[in-house]
Amino acid sequence: LHAFEMLLDLHPEWRGVVRFVQVASPTRIDLKEYTNYQVHVFKEVKRINAKFEFAGGAPVILLDKHHDKNALNMLYRGADVCVVTSLHDGMNLVCKEFVAARTDERGVLLLSRFAGAANELSDALIVNPYHTLQVANALNQALMMSADEQMHRMQAHCEPKSKTPMFINGLQTYYATLSQSVSLYGNKKVSLNLPDFLITRRVSPGLPCRLNSGTGGN
Repeated sequence: LHAFEMLLDLHPEWRGVVRFVQVASPTRIDLKEYTNYQVHVFKEVKRINAKFEFAGGAPVILLDKHHDKNALNMLYRGADVCVVTSLHDGMNLVCKEFVAARTDERGVLLLSRFAGAANELSDALIVNPYHTLQVANALNQALMMSADEQMHRMQAHCEPKSKTPMFINGLQTYYATLSQSVSLYGNKKVSLNLPDFLITRRVSPGLPCRLNSGTGGN
């Protein structure tokens, strides 16, 4: 969240143009530390939205609930950038699911150096999630990335590197069986069970959407 805020501070041209979708599935709600952190995240989202509010709505959308596989597929397919900012992670499958879902070979993966998958998905934009400026700069790089470079990096993710290609190819087969996701542009019909406000925002022309998933809400 702080890196996204810094992006909008450093690059005002993105204000009102890009939205940050924070996927924050509830977890360990019986622990006080987690509930306190959740309150902190809600306050930060409210503050950032108030700071950069524009006519089309709020720049940050917080999805604080669990999502089924169809909903996740829509988010993966619709996002221009997937940000996994794990502060400490054994592997992290979200980043691999994002790559597998993008059969269109579009989108950019921004990945924490502390996720185990960073060793395999080395063509992602690798960042230190503790370095806010570095993440903000990487966000700008991702949003500015050409379609050709996006395709090159996505193809590189599936090149032989240990067991990653086999895993991703298996996921691609799985995602191919899901309902077709809505595009960010155009007026395609939506058959997925998602909140109307999210569907409306995602089909609005000219509004790139960043998907953030992972631990470390800041």
